[in-house]
Amino acid sequence: MRSRSKFALLSLVVLILFAGACRKQAPAPPPPAPPPAAPAPARPTVTLQASQTFIQRGDG
Repeated sequence: MRSRSKFALLSLVVLILFAGACRKQAPAPPPPAPPPAAPAPARPTVTLQASQTFIQRGDG
């Protein structure tokens, strides 16, 4: 009887190891999404021009 219980115990250990090895691994989480692209720099909507002839004495 002793050899039969050893065989049963050994079989149980082998079965547990085999079942643990066959378990599916969880898939890795997907990498985080890249940050959104930076918006294009704003374009000026008004053009300023200056000339000495427009500045009057005492304004500057």
